[in-house]
Amino acid sequence: AGTRMYENKRLNALKTLEKKQTKVDEINKVLEEEIGPALEKLRKERGQYMQWKSASEQLDRLRRFCVAWEFTRAQSLLETSAQDQVHLQTKISQAEASTQELE
Repeated sequence: AGTRMYENKRLNALKTLEKKQTKVDEINKVLEEEIGPALEKLRKERGQYMQWKSASEQLDRLRRFCVAWEFTRAQSLLETSAQDQVHLQTKISQAEASTQELE
């Protein structure tokens, strides 16, 4: 009777192990069939987002560069126009002086 009790415990332990292994197999199947593909999809979307984010940041940098370049160009044009205005006013003054001398 003593060995029969241990044999029953051993059989019960084996049944429990089989049930646990079945649960582990079911969990692995769910991981493989459902969670794995979803995780892979999320990784792909994350990669796409990172590319978009990088491109967006580069676009912002380029836009700021263009605004700065246009501002510099406008300042240069303003300075050139101011110099031209002074030069033309000098010519006008000289022409008026010449005209008054001739009269």
